[in-house]
Amino acid sequence: IVEPLARKLRNCYAFQTTPRTSDSDTVLSQNPQHSSMENFPLARFNLNLSGKQMQLTENIVAAIVGLGCGRTYRKGRVAIQAADLLHIDEPKLAEVWLEMMNQQSIDAGYQLATIPGEKRKMILDAIATGAAKTPKQAKILLKAQTIFNPIDMKAEPDSQSPTSAENQSLTDKPDDIKTTQQEGTPSIGTWVMIKIPLVPKERIPQRKWNGFWGRITAVGMTVKVDMGSEILSLLLSDVEVIENPQPDFCQVAERILRLQRFDTVHEFGKMILNRMQKRLSWDAATLTYLDAVEQIELAHRAIEQAF
Repeated sequence: IVEPLARKLRNCYAFQTTPRTSDSDTVLSQNPQHSSMENFPLARFNLNLSGKQMQLTENIVAAIVGLGCGRTYRKGRVAIQAADLLHIDEPKLAEVWLEMMNQQSIDAGYQLATIPGEKRKMILDAIATGAAKTPKQAKILLKAQTIFNPIDMKAEPDSQSPTSAENQSLTDKPDDIKTTQQEGTPSIGTWVMIKIPLVPKERIPQRKWNGFWGRITAVGMTVKVDMGSEILSLLLSDVEVIENPQPDFCQVAERILRLQRFDTVHEFGKMILNRMQKRLSWDAATLTYLDAVEQIELAHRAIEQAF
């Protein structure tokens, strides 16, 4: 919208600052367009640009709309035009692209415009789903199906817990849990352990589930993990596959996830479920507690349906 005005400003400035002979003045004065340029009120536009900068329309546009320099405007124009084309087929991804330029930088949007179409869509999809925050992170994710994992950074352990402070003692992984980092993409139905690294100065709510197991329900740029009370969207690097779980484990785990979905479970029952959701095997006493929690919840459901 501003560019036509900026182009006129540039032409008028060039006309008014170009030295002319008396003969040329006579000829130009007979041209209405040149007369308009000569009388154009440039003084009203205080753009703080040098004479050399006024020679480029892009510099004038950038000064008017507050983009700094013409180079920034040129990059933004390329990115927005490309986003407009993408909006025809992928409106949601186009919105992510524009939002990224607003929140991060115009240069980030421009760099995305230089990437081939299909790969660009995959990068935007990774940002849209939360798997990556920047195009650079998304590129790494696409290349290795993982994102930078700052394992060499030392930080204080997370103090959060899914329930009360009484469960803090449960945050350490029991010795009977044996997991390995997956080399490939796990399939739907795979049981995994949550292990999200702590990034200094960045709060990750999902880290409260560290040390708990869950079941994968969807696989894409991220994996969806059913934790019972909520579904987590995680990176592949945030989970470890539980290798060869026993049939007994799968049966009990299904019961635990089902009970975790109930918001009526008593606090003591929740403590039992949380403790069990950190182990791959349970003794007879623990299973008896699980039976009791299940019986109480089934009774609650029966009473609710009766009324």
